[in-house]
Amino acid sequence: MDAYMRHQFSFLGVAAPERNKLYKKYFPEAKKTKIIDWDFVDTCWEKEYREYQYVAANYLKAMQSYLKDSDLPKLEQLVVTKSWWDTVDILDRVVGSLVYEKQELEKNNPPMEPVRQYLVETRRY
Repeated sequence: MDAYMRHQFSFLGVAAPERNKLYKKYFPEAKKTKIIDWDFVDTCWEKEYREYQYVAANYLKAMQSYLKDSDLPKLEQLVVTKSWWDTVDILDRVVGSLVYEKQELEKNNPPMEPVRQYLVETRRY
C-alpha cells in the first residue's frame, strides 16, 4: 500500500474489508449518541498510520447527519491536514452533505476558501 500511495504515509496493513467489518461493529453504537466525538477524530488524525485517518473519516461519514454548522472549520482542517486523495474522497461527501443540508453555510461564508469550494462543487448526490 505504501508504494500505491507514493510513500506519502505509513500503513499498518489493515485492509479495507477488515476495517469495514470494524466500522459495522462499532459505528452503530456511536450513532446512538447523536454527538460527534471530535476528541476521537483528532486523536485518530494525529496518529502516524494512515488507517487511523481512514477510521476518523469513515466515522465522520457515518455520523454526518449529526454535523453542525460549527463543525465546518474542523472538517476543513482535516481536509488540508495529511491531505491526499484517499481521505479527501471520503471527506468530500461529509462536507458536501453538511453544506447541502445547510445551504446558508455557503451564503454566510463568501468567498469560500478554494478547498471548501472544491468540495462543494464536486459533491455527488
